[in-house]
Amino acid sequence: MNATKSTYVPMMYAQAQVPSGKYTFDGVPLMTPPIKVGCSPIIWRQEMGASSVRTDTSGSQSSAEEFTGFARFLIEPAFTPQNGMKLTVQGHPPLRVVEVFPRYSFGGALHHWQVDLERWLQESE
Repeated sequence: MNATKSTYVPMMYAQAQVPSGKYTFDGVPLMTPPIKVGCSPIIWRQEMGASSVRTDTSGSQSSAEEFTGFARFLIEPAFTPQNGMKLTVQGHPPLRVVEVFPRYSFGGALHHWQVDLERWLQESE
């Protein structure tokens, strides 16, 4: 399939990093250098919500807050995303790819990639 004939036009650009297969002493995966990737957000929910973890043992029934989020982006066909990839859009917390779906044009050529993302939890990177 020829990705160069796609009519997909990205709305913005992000920095993509792929796990290199190597790890730090603490077990955090090392990432490849960032690559500029064209993308378009379709769904991008980021919110603070109550977590299931209690903040104290008193009877106040209070709970901690945690950042949750879900995103679905379209990625240009010239780049092949993969699960576990780190995607960073300027000014926003990094995201981790959890699902990748190729999307084809009516002619059968790859038009773009649909990726589902969640918040990147490894803050040490």
